[in-house]
Amino acid sequence: MKPAIEIFAQDWRSFEYAVVDIEGTGAQHREKEGIVDIAVVIVQSGSVSERQYHQLLDPGIKIPIFVSKIHGIYDKDVSGRPTFENIRPSLEQFLGQRFLVAHNASVERRVLHSKLPTYQPQLIFDTLKMARALYGSGYRHGLEELINRLGLRSALPTTGGVAKHHGALYDASAAAHAFVHMAYENFPGGCPLEDLAEMCAIERNAGSNRPRGMSGSESKRGQANFEWS
Repeated sequence: MKPAIEIFAQDWRSFEYAVVDIEGTGAQHREKEGIVDIAVVIVQSGSVSERQYHQLLDPGIKIPIFVSKIHGIYDKDVSGRPTFENIRPSLEQFLGQRFLVAHNASVERRVLHSKLPTYQPQLIFDTLKMARALYGSGYRHGLEELINRLGLRSALPTTGGVAKHHGALYDASAAAHAFVHMAYENFPGGCPLEDLAEMCAIERNAGSNRPRGMSGSESKRGQANFEWS
């Protein structure tokens, strides 16, 4: 691994990002929360790549019906599917050393930390925080709102010609495209990784000796002094 100061000085497009979405059995199962659908979409060289990981999973417990109505996944859909333990090695290998990206990333961070404690991404980026920084409090910043605002619908996966709203692959793809679109909207000429991190990272384990809240990019459009959550 390169020294941290070199990492943060490089353009954000020099790195790979694992954009993750996880659908589960719901908060009422917090102590034994099960994953029913997980997807990872790779952003590489500043673009959403075709490389992706997607798997329906048997959570080992029943999915509450009101949760199924949200993500569209029912017990019959996951019966006989692999368990998380079955796919743990392949998922961990796919995530690798890539930075983590998710919409409302604290949720994915919590679940991954519980299920994959050895996966410790150096940076975690949140597209929800990114949208709030760009568009302010006058807008709603859910994935569906971002999809419509940014015109991303045609880039997202469909099943039988119909978009799979709230499925993990659909949401991970939406977050990946939103991440790239908003990065270019705020930094059209690219920027050091540090500037992107100051805009929308929620956790940084790599360290940097630039004070938080200071921008080193001339391309940033009035978005300095973001706070870390």
